[in-house]
Amino acid sequence: MFKRLLIMTVVLSLMVTPVYAGQFVETDILSQETFSDINEGDWFVEDISFMMRSGIINGYPDGTFRPHAKLTYLDAIVLLIKTAEPDLLQFELETDPSLGGKHWATKHLEIALRLWIIEEKHLEILDKEITRLEFANLIDAAANFGGINQYLEPFSDTNDVAANILYSEGITKGVEVDGKIYFYPNKTLSRAEAATFMRRLKDVHVSSEYVSDYDGI
Repeated sequence: MFKRLLIMTVVLSLMVTPVYAGQFVETDILSQETFSDINEGDWFVEDISFMMRSGIINGYPDGTFRPHAKLTYLDAIVLLIKTAEPDLLQFELETDPSLGGKHWATKHLEIALRLWIIEEKHLEILDKEITRLEFANLIDAAANFGGINQYLEPFSDTNDVAANILYSEGITKGVEVDGKIYFYPNKTLSRAEAATFMRRLKDVHVSSEYVSDYDGI
């Protein structure tokens, strides 16, 4: 069953599609000259530009980036491992028997399993779209924030520990509406949102002073 599921997810994957034109972006700002569906003033432009220059995400052969396309669990796991554990991808790992054979994302999944970022039950839902809160919990596990005992509780629509920790660490800001901050935990994660989360996660790891222009996410 898992092997069949993996074959299906090859078609569904969003994050590892190779880009042909503009794969290595030299400028700080993407535009419609790079991708037809990205405008220079879009809130996610700098985050996507950085992640592309880092070689973590790509666009599509048709000249689009599809910033509002939804991510599956597989997309999210691959993106997270490429961002948080790139060094481990350089090594040949012994394939976990539970993975059911070779697959383009076998190494990413094996790393995620061995680091307890995911559990084996996640292997059965790789083609399922992932929500913002589900992704927040994966980020929390990958960044090893579990030892943090004191954190803010800013959100009006969730009190999930992972979301609160990510807010306290500056990885998410939420969206303010009428004086209240919302995380939108059940909203399906988009490629643009994922790029912003991962940009900020890298900033946390390198203690960068970068702050996204978008007052949200």
